[in-house]
Amino acid sequence: MLTPRTCQFCATTIGKDEKVFNVNFLYNPYLAYGGTFDPALMLNVV
Repeated sequence: MLTPRTCQFCATTIGKDEKVFNVNFLYNPYLAYGGTFDPALMLNVV
């Protein structure tokens, strides 16, 4: 499942415990990064 791995990625990137994250995964096929439509991730921290 993607959500636990996403939570782990957030925790590792920001340096906090996984328990403090709430992950809301929304697929967006139109998200482009670097001029390509290769798989990309947009992380919003509030």
